[in-house]
Amino acid sequence: MASGLAGHELRFLPYVNNSRWLGGTQDYSALNEALPYWFNGLVPLAYAVDADHPSELRAQVRDVATEVLARQQEDGWIGPEVKLEDRNLWGRVPFLLGLTQLAEAEPGLWRVTVVRALVKYLRLVDSMLKDGGKGFTQCGWHPNDCSWGQVRVHDFIVVIQWLLERGEVAGRDGEMLWGIMEMVYAMSAYKWEDWYTEERYQQVVADATPGNPDFAFLHGVNVGQGEF
Repeated sequence: MASGLAGHELRFLPYVNNSRWLGGTQDYSALNEALPYWFNGLVPLAYAVDADHPSELRAQVRDVATEVLARQQEDGWIGPEVKLEDRNLWGRVPFLLGLTQLAEAEPGLWRVTVVRALVKYLRLVDSMLKDGGKGFTQCGWHPNDCSWGQVRVHDFIVVIQWLLERGEVAGRDGEMLWGIMEMVYAMSAYKWEDWYTEERYQQVVADATPGNPDFAFLHGVNVGQGEF
């Protein structure tokens, strides 16, 4: 993987090297999730290999993390979206997961920076959720715009749990983090324990297209993580 496509995407893939996250113009959807997915995969790869490629891959990871965090907006938002109506919590989550892994791999260099950035971002998230679920239950540019963040809310909760356990966030901010976890789970319309029941679970699916109201429960990646 380090020698193949994964280790070279920053060089040739426009969704990564010309990503809106880095000041570019491209992504494959309005969720702006391409670079976050790449980053979340490259961090563990960069720190797992120990032969020919680690320095190059780690340089990619460090450079992108530095660039994205330097672009963190004044109100705490992480990512390229400026207008409130364009902001969707889901597209950030893979990038945040990558940041927590980076802080684990190189705590002396990254832990403080990552914790500060995440706490600042989550203060904004707290206010958005309390303002009618902006970016989580209210995001109106696509029929499935809000489903991804809800059906994979556990990914987001993992980030918050890492902050509580590894970032040593306590006091008022610690209480806020617990409150966010409770809010996103309570506000989510997509709960896997409601799906895997005899009454609802579909043994055979005739139509798994995005027009299907249960599409979020049928999408392969979601199913894999939901079962886990």
